[in-house]
Amino acid sequence: MYSLLTRDRFIPEYLTGQTVFNESSFNTSSGSGGLPPVDPRTTEDCLFLDVVVPKTIFNNAGQGSGAPVLVWIYGGGYTAGSKAGSGNPAGLIKRSTNKMATGVIYVSLNYRLGAFGFSSGPTLQADGDANAGLLDQRFALEWVQKHIAKFGGDPSRVTVFGESAGGGSIMHQITAYGGNNGPVPFSQAVPQSPGFIPLVSNQQQEQVLNDFLELANVSTVEEARDLSFAQLVIANTIQVGLAPYGNFIYGPTVDGDFAPATPGESLLHGNFAKDVKVMVGHNAQEVSTLRVLYTERMPLIDVQGTTVHLALHSEQHSLQTTNSDYCADSPSMARGHEVYHEYPLPGRLRRQPSPRLHRPDRPCCGIDL
Repeated sequence: MYSLLTRDRFIPEYLTGQTVFNESSFNTSSGSGGLPPVDPRTTEDCLFLDVVVPKTIFNNAGQGSGAPVLVWIYGGGYTAGSKAGSGNPAGLIKRSTNKMATGVIYVSLNYRLGAFGFSSGPTLQADGDANAGLLDQRFALEWVQKHIAKFGGDPSRVTVFGESAGGGSIMHQITAYGGNNGPVPFSQAVPQSPGFIPLVSNQQQEQVLNDFLELANVSTVEEARDLSFAQLVIANTIQVGLAPYGNFIYGPTVDGDFAPATPGESLLHGNFAKDVKVMVGHNAQEVSTLRVLYTERMPLIDVQGTTVHLALHSEQHSLQTTNSDYCADSPSMARGHEVYHEYPLPGRLRRQPSPRLHRPDRPCCGIDL
């Protein structure tokens, strides 16, 4: 099976000239051999956000109506990414001040990924929350509504934008609760190439959960909660890494609560926030490393060990890895800077004050500008 691990390990080798692979090249079948190393800074305690404010706007906080706000939700297949992984917003902010304009406030947020953010199914929901990653996003957006005026922002002019899984997340935010939970915490949305794989079947969701528990060498969610974070993240990394090529295992699911139906079905029946202005687009060349690339031949992998000739699209793309500010699931993680709130976070695998799948119950600290 052509897996994500195959992509991460062998596409870079192909782009540097190697075209022939054999069985020993694909040592990903047992244990954690062949898995990318887990950054020691990886943590589920990753729910931070960054607030970047031009000095003029900050100094005028409380005077007048406030500046418009852009909130970035990153993509990454709901299994990787970070609030800082899309580059420095300085250029965007500078351009927002062209022609004597006031400028904008830029906010980027983290949300939990993989098994930590998107475990679901009846077994989990009997004593926990599905779509915790979407709840993380919602909590951050509500935080912005409550606090952005202190930075000089206008809470009535918040625009969310995001690409791929970020765009798909925005679709879920617009259709959250079937549009029946009051106003959404933003007024405009720019989903770019919104993407997600619908998981509507309870059987599918249970299978994903059971596969994760098996990799963690436990039988129940309660037993998983007693494992160390290191054990959980290894199980998650194996599960996501061995996903079929083009699939990421995890993502938003129909949970009967935050997501009562798929966004498409909710939009079809008018069950969405109707007071949001939306601009939708699709970005070119954004998934070069996520799709099956080819010229004359598709990449072939023979599990019996015959030689593999890997042919890719003739247009070669640079592959880069970002090692900062990642949220739990991605093999490369790091710290965040500013946190959402000092209160318990939303979305957890058990209905108790702790927001995390793992046990450490400590509150977040305050914002550090």
